[in-house]
Amino acid sequence: MEAAAIAGLIVQYGIPFTEYLINLIETKTTVTATEWANLKALANVSGKSELVARLQANGIDPASPQGVALLKLVE
Repeated sequence: MEAAAIAGLIVQYGIPFTEYLINLIETKTTVTATEWANLKALANVSGKSELVARLQANGIDPASPQGVALLKLVE
C-alpha cells in the first residue's frame, strides 16, 4: 500500500483503523465476519469520542475547564 493511501486512511479514519486494516491486508487472504465487525467499529470511532474516553480513563471530567479546552481542539 502506498504511503499517500495510508496517509489518507489515517486522516479519514484514524491510526487504529488504518493499522488494523493494514494488518488484515498483510496477513489474510479472506476476512472473517468478526474481523469485518471490528474494522467497522474502528471506523466509527471519532477523534472526539477517543479523546473523551482517554480523559475519563485518566480521571479528567470532559466537562471540566481542561476537558472542554481539549475537546475544542477536535471539533
